[in-house]
Amino acid sequence: MVTFVDLPVTLWSRSMGDPRNPGSGIGSGSNNKWSEKLKGSYVWPFSITLPKAVSLKDGGSDTLYRLPETFFERHTRGQIEYEVAVRFTRAKLRPDHRLSTPLVYLPVSRPGPPSRLRQFAYLQHTALLGPDADPEGWRGSPSVTTRGRLASSTRVVEAACRLSLATPLCYARGTTIPCAIVIECGDPYALELLTPPEAIVVRLRRSVRFHTGEKAAAHYGDVPSKLVWKEELDHSELASWWPAADRALDTESIASTDTIAPAFRRMLKGEIHLRPDLITSTSIAHFRIEVRH
Repeated sequence: MVTFVDLPVTLWSRSMGDPRNPGSGIGSGSNNKWSEKLKGSYVWPFSITLPKAVSLKDGGSDTLYRLPETFFERHTRGQIEYEVAVRFTRAKLRPDHRLSTPLVYLPVSRPGPPSRLRQFAYLQHTALLGPDADPEGWRGSPSVTTRGRLASSTRVVEAACRLSLATPLCYARGTTIPCAIVIECGDPYALELLTPPEAIVVRLRRSVRFHTGEKAAAHYGDVPSKLVWKEELDHSELASWWPAADRALDTESIASTDTIAPAFRRMLKGEIHLRPDLITSTSIAHFRIEVRH
């Protein structure tokens, strides 16, 4: 267990004088120190200001981490918890008493504005332009080439796939992630088999990585040095797809690329719906949460 933020506040002590008027005894000498027993009900208002970031030791140097949000799931061993605790300190030879309650911390962050063309599409309630027409509004992943054999013949075909996500790459919970995918293939029949909306599977993957300080076992008498990281994966939020609005532009014969000879090209557009309770990516000390497609 690692405590990354601790904000102690003294609500009342005997040196503060009258518990119904805390502070009356400070600076007035020891004669105003409260000596009676507490009886009845008392109210001591307080407030907590959480920092936006904390500095922790990481490999011998100080590293600044953004304060992570609360994370607790029964099936996940790693967790992040906040609590408000009150400790009643008693006289010597008497145990202290402690009361606590959990505190849910949800940081607020806002993504930057989308591209001008995407803003215009939202205002006009029109379809979003694809990566070719609005390059500033999309971030594309590297193209991936795959090879396979058609069941109805012996010939081998190749296809290239490129996935793009709308920028900026920061999305609010409860909204959607606009997606676009382009598939290129030299065989039009194979392209038809690869591009039905139900045949394309893109989903979010959440990775939770943490370590408990345990190091890897030594081999041949070596001193263990590497920490043992544990990783738990969770797949969720499946993308929904539909053919691009203008099939005349999005299904066409194109010039050769780096990987494929003259090919046919098809674009599909889609979106990933984000749950309102989705946990965001975070990193602090030996705990990591990463959400990606």
